[in-house]
Amino acid sequence: MRNKKLKYISFFTLLIALIVAIFAINQNQRDFSISFYHWKSEFSPSNHDLKLLQECQVNQLYLHVFDVDKAPGTQSPIPKAKLKFQSNFPPGIAVIPTVFITQRTFEDAGSVNISDLAKNIVQLSRQITDAQKLVWKGFQIDCDWTGGSKLTYFSFLEVLKKELGNEIPLSVTIRLHQIKYPEKTGVPPCDRGVLMFYNMGDFKKYSKSNSIFDASVANLYLDRLREYPVKLDYALPAFSWAIFYKYGKVEKLLSDQQIPGLLNSGSFIQKEDQLICQNNLLLDGIYFQRGDIVKIESVSPALCKIAADQIAPHVNSSDFQVIFYHISSSEIQNYAPADFKDILHSFR
Repeated sequence: MRNKKLKYISFFTLLIALIVAIFAINQNQRDFSISFYHWKSEFSPSNHDLKLLQECQVNQLYLHVFDVDKAPGTQSPIPKAKLKFQSNFPPGIAVIPTVFITQRTFEDAGSVNISDLAKNIVQLSRQITDAQKLVWKGFQIDCDWTGGSKLTYFSFLEVLKKELGNEIPLSVTIRLHQIKYPEKTGVPPCDRGVLMFYNMGDFKKYSKSNSIFDASVANLYLDRLREYPVKLDYALPAFSWAIFYKYGKVEKLLSDQQIPGLLNSGSFIQKEDQLICQNNLLLDGIYFQRGDIVKIESVSPALCKIAADQIAPHVNSSDFQVIFYHISSSEIQNYAPADFKDILHSFR
């Protein structure tokens, strides 16, 4: 009888241990998916873009629909860079309309009616996406708020959530410094946040480091990531840009779309990541002088993989999205579907 009891005890002990082990495994499992930003004022994806969306099995796209900024003179918020569709939207893909709002829009609380702003933003976003009969899976606001604008911005988010209703989750973009110092910057009232894991350096000061992604800089901001009180998704860089320096100071930030024109002009010589102007010229409305420097910065698949490896151990929930910025960039032409699968493997 005693041996029988011992057998039962051993059996139940083993069963409990097995249940605990299975539970622990399930707790450690991560449920994540891939998505992309589209960040151009015209929707006309290349065949390469469409192939990526299909082969990566993307079922939702963060679609930048317009910007909001203060109008000169009146200081009232107005829409800019509204999205136009030059191609039909690919079937089977839902969207998260994304609106960029300058932080100065919220600096003067008296100059913005947040209730009207929220209504106008939702209405215009609906107008743009309804033309393509797009299905919303969420809504996102991109704003790098500051201590001086956070109260108005956070109030706006509260109103916007009510305007969207319970069925449309609201996400907001979050920068590394806002993760590091939430006591100073505050925590936005939203359903989810998207950590922008790029634009880490100060491109206004010329240096040899890559201001889009610098692992040494990123490492300074990760120690509090797992305790951030809002569930996060993670945006990784897959883009390039060019920084125009005159006399060692930033003159202008150029898009990746302008780089081929510089290379083909015959007026620049290339040394590593620099284009050095050899003679005065006017190009795309920009005046370049002999000796001006254009620094090209990009994030290759290998560098993007390093970014993924760095942030993966610090994610703050088991369900999240990995979002690549952005499907409409020139740099993404250098990415194959296998590259994204390799990058995503970092999060397993």
